[in-house]
Amino acid sequence: MPCQGLREQVVFGSAGESLSALRWMRLAFELEAIEPVELPEFPGSSIRGAFGQALRELFCLGECPWRGECRRPDSCAFGRIFESRRPEAAAVLSRVSHVTAAFALRAPPSGGRFEPGARIAFGVAFVGRAADFHPHAVEAVRRLEERGLGRSAHARPRTRTRGRVVLATVESREPEGVARTIYRRGAPGGLFAAAPSPAGRWTSGAARWAGRPLCIEFLTPTLLVAGGAPVRTPDFRALATALVRRSTSLSHFHCGGPGRLDVLPLLAAADGVEILSSELHWSSWTRWSGRQRRAVPMEGFVGKVTYGLVPGALLPFLAVGEELHVGKGATFGMGAYRVRPS
Repeated sequence: MPCQGLREQVVFGSAGESLSALRWMRLAFELEAIEPVELPEFPGSSIRGAFGQALRELFCLGECPWRGECRRPDSCAFGRIFESRRPEAAAVLSRVSHVTAAFALRAPPSGGRFEPGARIAFGVAFVGRAADFHPHAVEAVRRLEERGLGRSAHARPRTRTRGRVVLATVESREPEGVARTIYRRGAPGGLFAAAPSPAGRWTSGAARWAGRPLCIEFLTPTLLVAGGAPVRTPDFRALATALVRRSTSLSHFHCGGPGRLDVLPLLAAADGVEILSSELHWSSWTRWSGRQRRAVPMEGFVGKVTYGLVPGALLPFLAVGEELHVGKGATFGMGAYRVRPS
């Protein structure tokens, strides 16, 4: 079956060149609840909304003529991180204005009530040029000390009073598993700088998966779409298509990677990978959109799928997905998974 959505990505580069250009930085944030804080069952939307609003308040000035539609993403923290627009000179996707956002959110696995002193941990991967604005992102998360997060457990019914939190620590997570603290509340010195790492460092461990069946555990709801319809049980071709599309788009639009690639042979190799077992369930919920002022339905599958032997050329893309997620809604924390040899 032809790969829909990737037909114009032909010639002018290789998938390997695209991955070589891709780079990102991963920061781990820990908030501490000052009073009981309630987060929804799937807390990614609440954290994303609070982060985005704080970033806009801090760095989108009230007199900005493009406040509703950022036209200067190269110099605006909010525009670069949240408002990813297709550059006019881009080689692909000429009919779309917005492209894959330059960050992925690693949300807590579940919400609920966080008592005073409890830590609320989440991570953000900043891709390419968005990583240049990581000090702005840390400052935006610190602003949650004033704005609050989620809902205060002391709030009156049907009110939106936020819960009080403080930013306790920020760590830069390195590809080799090393964590370096770049901010600690009350510590002298302020914020220490961090830098993005190339995809090759993040994916170097993928070779250990070669020659073995792989169990992929989808930790948060994952939404893949084929032929305009949600995929309920992803065969490996559907998963590989989504991974290659996301990786090459992030590389091209945010890291200067090649835009037209010969990926069809790579994806054809995915056709021979069998599903050995599947333990998935479908999850549906709604999130509140402050921009749209309405509840928005969300959905995706969660659980485990075990696949047969995966071609070596596709293993680095699986490793990228472990860090940057797969499918729709990555900025809400959707599409997170981990890979384990079976």
